[in-house]
Order: sequence, then C-alpha cells, then structure tokens
Amino acid sequence: METTSRLAEFSASLAYEDIPLPIIDKAKDVILDTIGVGLGGAGARSSRIVLDMVSQLGGVEESTIFAHPDRTSCRNAALVNGAMAHALELEEAQTLPGHPAVAVLPAALAIAERHHLSGRELIAAFVAGYDVHCRLARGSKRTAMELGWHFTSVCGVFGAAAAVGRLLGLDRQRMAYALGLAGSQAAGNLLSETDGTLAKRLQPGLAAQGGIISALLAEKGYTGPTNVLEAPRGFYDMYAREYDLNTVVDDLGDRFELVNSNLKIYPCCSFAHGAVDAALALVADRGLRPGDVHRIEVKVTSPAYSQACQPLDEKRRPQNPVFAQFSLPFFIAMAICRGAIDLDPVDEDTLEDPEILALSGKVYPENDPDLEEEYNQTGRLPVVVTAVTRGGRSYRRRVVFPKGSPQNPLSREEVRRKFEHFASKVLSTDDMKDIIGIVSNLEQLDDVADLCRRFAGRGRSRTFAGLPDGSL
Repeated sequence: METTSRLAEFSASLAYEDIPLPIIDKAKDVILDTIGVGLGGAGARSSRIVLDMVSQLGGVEESTIFAHPDRTSCRNAALVNGAMAHALELEEAQTLPGHPAVAVLPAALAIAERHHLSGRELIAAFVAGYDVHCRLARGSKRTAMELGWHFTSVCGVFGAAAAVGRLLGLDRQRMAYALGLAGSQAAGNLLSETDGTLAKRLQPGLAAQGGIISALLAEKGYTGPTNVLEAPRGFYDMYAREYDLNTVVDDLGDRFELVNSNLKIYPCCSFAHGAVDAALALVADRGLRPGDVHRIEVKVTSPAYSQACQPLDEKRRPQNPVFAQFSLPFFIAMAICRGAIDLDPVDEDTLEDPEILALSGKVYPENDPDLEEEYNQTGRLPVVVTAVTRGGRSYRRRVVFPKGSPQNPLSREEVRRKFEHFASKVLSTDDMKDIIGIVSNLEQLDDVADLCRRFAGRGRSRTFAGLPDGSL
C-alpha cells in the first residue's frame, strides 16, 4: 500500500485491545493533562474572544466547551477547546512534531460526546490520531522551525481526522478520503512566536475543527485524494520538500508515538525547559542569586536557538505574555530570580520586573556545534547553562532530559496535581475528583458524555480565578 492507505488502514482498524497497557496509561495521563490545561486556558483573553465568536454563531447543542455551561456544535466545541488548551503553552508536547493532543483530543471528545461513545473507543481513537500526527511530522527531514509551519496544526488536522474517522467507524477507503480532505485544510505558521500575536493559539482549534469536517464529509461519501501524502503536489511534496516516507510507516501498529510525549511543568515552549531545569539546579545546588551573576552563557541546539533565543533583544525583554512564552533568556532569569517557576502564566507585573529584566539582559545563548552533532545523531536536545559570577567563579549545569520528558517523566501524582491546579479554579471539588476518577478508569466508561458534562463546571460559577480578563 501507499503511505496514505497504510495510515488509513491503521487508523480505521486500531482496536483498544491492540494497544499495549503502558500506552493506554500514557494516553490517560495525556488526556487528563490536556483537559486540565484546557480548563486553565479557558480564562485567557484569546479563549474568551473565540468563545464569544462561537456563542454568536450559535449551533446545535451536542458537545461541551471547557469550563462553560452551554454546549454547542461538535465542530465549534473542538475549535474553542483546541484554542483553550493551547493558550497557556503548558500542554503536552513532542520535541519536534509539536503538540498533538491539543488538536486530536478536542476533536475526539466532541465526536465521542455527540455519539455517546465509550471510553475504550475514545482511547483507541486518540492513540490512532496522535500516532498519525507524529508520524507525519517525523516524515519531514526539515523541522517546523526551518520550514515555518506550525506542525501542531499542519499535522494536527490529519491526526484529528484519523481520530474522528475511527470514532465514526470509517472503513479504510473512507478514512483515506478523510485524510485527503484534511490535506485541503492543513495550515498554520509560527509567526506568533516572533510577532507576539494570538494567531498560534487558534491553530490547534482550527485543526480539530478541520478534522471533524473532513471525517464527517468522508462518512457521507465525499471523496478526497487517497494519496494525499505521497502524491506529486501532495502533502510532503508541498509542505516538506525533503522527506522520508519510510519513517512515516516504520513499525506502524507496533511502536506508538505516545511513548515520546512530554508533559510540561513550565508555561513556556519546550525548548526552554532544559535551560530552566539547569538554572533552577544552579540555584538549589550552588545557592546562585541574581546579584551574584556577571553573565549566563547558554549552549543550545539549532531548534532551541531559533525558536527561543532569536531575535535576542526581543527575547530578553518580551513585550507581552506570548513573547515571554517563547523566551529562553527571560525564563532563565525568572528561574534564578524567583528560585522556582510555577504553573501560572507570565503576567504583566512579571514582564516589567526590573530584576528579571536586568538578569535576562545578561543571558548569552549560542548554537553549539557539539550539541548540534548530538542532536543530529540522537534527536536529543541537550542544553548547557554556565553562570559566571562577579567574583569570577563559573557554575555549569548540563540537562539532556528535562522534567516531564519520557526519560524523566512526571509521576501519576504529579500529573494529577497539575490538573488540580487548573481545575480547582473553575470546577467544583466534586467535578474535579470525578474527572480524575473517570479518566483513571476510562476504559470502563460507557458514555464519554458523562466525562464531558463534568468539565463544563455546571455546579459552580466560573470566575476564572487567577486569570483575570486580559491577562493573556
């Protein structure tokens, strides 16, 4: 079979029983985490705008929005929930393919609720869609940063289509149609990381919505190109130019990409997490204080350098919270000044903190050839942070696997605490505990609607505590 057909066959036929238990457990963690950051992102200014627009459009009441009492159409719910889950830059991540869950899960939840499907069906669909997203991204020989695409949405629409198609019971032919139609909607760029606008937050929601539209049309017999990935002028020819189709289907059905998922503990891009871990270790182990620092030298790989360090002057003094989310210098400075980075997003007071800004101006990142070679050979993203003190001492810390990465994972309890941090702001205690219990035993759930109605927060007035209007 061609690449598209093989992915269609995999997505259409994957059963819950085919998925190894460790992958099921990881899926539950990622699902809980994504719901949590969606609840947290519900109060962001960007989320409120999208929600207001959707409310004006109206629609049949069939799917639930995070932290909102009213239901809307499945595609509108997927749009809003995808945008909410991406607002805080705290959702799970794959190192290079982006953030698959924020496109795949909102689409899958909306359709599973609409059709009253089981938790087992949701897990199988989510695993299939997640795999499709990641495999498409890994097939490119050039990174998202090099190409300028936002893989979260460009590949996410295919993952969402696969997940929804699986829930709808599409056969291989119609699943291939759905993937072909997803190719007509693949879009999204990384400009918001350099201009500080809100567009990037919307893109996973658009991908989730596009996946639903693609699969629903295919279900009715609407045709799409069944060789959308490999064809001349198809996805890879147009979006990647340099690619390896074997990478897309290697070990398909035997190796699941969820194993490589990172669960984030800092509200910034993944490429800054290792540097933050290193800075916090210097504070804890060496007693480093802001007043001690003469300069901070940071050696990174090219993806981290281009995405989180350039242009340097703007990264040192981010002008708004979106800029800050993608600033390695600013988060290093914040880590050293405060001795900790919590889950809440950067606010205006932090952006204007003179101590943090002064220290951020002393951060000097560089793309290091040795680290670049390690990255090219292993795919790892090591970082080395060296603090040079006013007294001439140098303290060095190297991090390869930041906290939350597959090699240094969060415990189940840490995943729950992160969820509770956000859920407690918008849900009743009972709803919050119920969601944790339901997701922990998701394979026993008869109707996903029972889960969704709990994250609507119907039993409590939602004040979005800690997330005042305009904060993000």
